[in-house]
Amino acid sequence: TNGSMQAQIAAMRQLLGEEETEAWLQGLLDNEVTFFGGHTDVRKAVGAGEFALGLVNHYYYHLQLAEGSKVGVIYPDQGDGQLGLITNTTAVAVVKGAQNVSAAQAFVDFLVSEQGQKLFAEQNYEYPLLPGVPLRDGVQPLESFRLAEVNVAEAALDSDATFDLMEKLELP
Repeated sequence: TNGSMQAQIAAMRQLLGEEETEAWLQGLLDNEVTFFGGHTDVRKAVGAGEFALGLVNHYYYHLQLAEGSKVGVIYPDQGDGQLGLITNTTAVAVVKGAQNVSAAQAFVDFLVSEQGQKLFAEQNYEYPLLPGVPLRDGVQPLESFRLAEVNVAEAALDSDATFDLMEKLELP
């Protein structure tokens, strides 16, 4: 099951409630939406013209555009009174009991360094964590969007209920 999809559903449950989220997901199923194993498959299918649209994180749009596909992007829920854009967060940690803690910590330090954040921004069209690290050309600043107010910690703690909903609907 795709981690971004799980995070989106968890955020929707928090913002819309269980019933409305379930109804939205059921609407996808009723319309026979195609689920892929990951966003790369979605962007490539849309880029090849196999599908008119796909739901992906912003950087997949930019990656497909960079490959020469004639694709566009729509950022949902940007109007007055709408939820706003749901954003994902990424985390890194050193696993308790790791055999080489110093190497693991050095890797974490690199990821959150200016050099590491530049790589994320330049290679993957990601939003850097550090202020002052420039966005890749074409990536709109987060400040230009209406963002949904999601409590990430709460959504993470409620992950079992999100999985339960996904299983109930038999989502991949």
